[in-house]
Amino acid sequence: SGSFLLSVFISILLSLFVWQPLTIYISTWLKVWLLSWHLSLSISARDVCKLCLRCCGRDTAYKKTFLSDEADDADEDEPKERKEELYNNARNFSILSKADRPLDLIGFFSNDALF
Repeated sequence: SGSFLLSVFISILLSLFVWQPLTIYISTWLKVWLLSWHLSLSISARDVCKLCLRCCGRDTAYKKTFLSDEADDADEDEPKERKEELYNNARNFSILSKADRPLDLIGFFSNDALF
């Protein structure tokens, strides 16, 4: 009976001081990564797969959206290779937010037009 209680006590301590903080740490960084790629913050298999596709540059829907946004700013006669070059170079920096993103708390306080 004493070894059973010791085993339960060690399991509780491991859970409280190792597994729960480690899980929170990993899920927090995963959510920050999801946020930086404009995905929902739910850690589901679908969102993690989308995240992996976007990070590897294999998400064609995201690439088409980016290329169409660049096409609005660029000349109509610009070749597709140039647009893909712009896309590949743009992956090296972070986009803060899209123009059609709804106003959130940080956007509210950082918008000078509202104050």
